[in-house]
Amino acid sequence: MIYHICSKSEWAAAEETDIYTPESLEKEGFIHFSTNLQIIPTANRFYRGKQDLILIEINEKESPQIRFEPATDRPNELFPHFYGKLATDMVVRKYDFPSAADGTFSLPGELSAVWREAVIQQVIAAAIQSVSPENVIAESFQLNGEQLSIQNRSFDLSRFEKIQLIAIGKAAQRLAAAVEALLGERITDGLVILKHPDDQVPLAPKYQVIRAGHPLPDENSQLAAREALKRCKVAGERDLILFLISGGGSALMTLPEAEIPFEDFVLTNKALLASGASIQEFNCLRKHLDQVKGGKLAECAKPAQTITCILSDVVGNDLNAIASGPTVPDATTFYDCEEILIKYDLKKKLPESVLSYFRKGLAGKAPETLKAENFDRRKIIVF
Repeated sequence: MIYHICSKSEWAAAEETDIYTPESLEKEGFIHFSTNLQIIPTANRFYRGKQDLILIEINEKESPQIRFEPATDRPNELFPHFYGKLATDMVVRKYDFPSAADGTFSLPGELSAVWREAVIQQVIAAAIQSVSPENVIAESFQLNGEQLSIQNRSFDLSRFEKIQLIAIGKAAQRLAAAVEALLGERITDGLVILKHPDDQVPLAPKYQVIRAGHPLPDENSQLAAREALKRCKVAGERDLILFLISGGGSALMTLPEAEIPFEDFVLTNKALLASGASIQEFNCLRKHLDQVKGGKLAECAKPAQTITCILSDVVGNDLNAIASGPTVPDATTFYDCEEILIKYDLKKKLPESVLSYFRKGLAGKAPETLKAENFDRRKIIVF
């Protein structure tokens, strides 16, 4: 929106004819307007002490007669100039605009509130745009020949016979498309696990796309996990797997341990959602019941080289909380799981197959999640 200051008598005359033609139009060929940031400096400079003023507002996007041009005495600042007569029905709003007792001006209360809301919305939109998957990849990835740099960590792509991309989470499709745009044919193939495919974000045929359940896992969540495991298990030491992880992956990719029926796993997820457990506690239990969580997917990728890029939506960037950390080490243990079961009285609510597996873990007869001493953290990059 842009704004023009005039006297009440001038505007009253314009409303009688439906056309506003101030003196400046005849002298200079245009009507002076201001942006919201220019209103007060303009008013204080040219209208100080005047009381009988109004402020009119028009939408510059609907006014082809508008040009943003430098002022004669302010060549470095662009002001909106309206070329031609102004029809009064183009005015969106008008505000009483008297000066204060000291002769200076401030924005009318209603406009000030609208402007603050607009600024807030602009800030929110800019913040969201700055962390969009496309922007994150563009700012973090650089390719120079066969040297890929991700946040100043360099990887020689010529060392690898095959480069595979596995993207998991609600931002998976956009992350994969952004990396594909950069690396192109260097990527051999890929797997994209998501909730809702976006027809506006095309992917090459070499990408297998699996649509799975969220917030509760479904049969496709198991299919996705099996496919990810299969790809990791067949990867060799001359292969590179680039993992792109974003929020929502805990449900989208899940595969309970062999002795836990999927129906029991779903019931466990429902019980945890209703228990009041924190996301960290929830993930602690899920990681120990699942074949791909808690770093287990990265374990299956050995001896291939892996890079994990994580788009964090978690305050503090707790990597274990993002998709339950399929490719990052986990500090929790089966003993932590036991404490959570007791804390929320879950032993009366979970299926016997699940409780039996936890007992097996406490006895040291089920594998723990991946621990930090067995992992190279330089392979993890957080956005």
